[in-house]
Amino acid sequence: MMEPQRMVNVLMMAHHFTLEVAPTSCEHRISPFPSMKPSQKLEFRIAGKVCEVPV
Repeated sequence: MMEPQRMVNVLMMAHHFTLEVAPTSCEHRISPFPSMKPSQKLEFRIAGKVCEVPV
């Protein structure tokens, strides 16, 4: 049950905010053996607000 909730949370954040990947010079490689967690060097930052978050 946790995986669908995590997916919904990420989609809601992507809908309400503009996200950017930091650092921008980070290499994005396609791995033949994908993992569930991103690299330790990869960060997501909120760059701006797209629409108002309902309270």
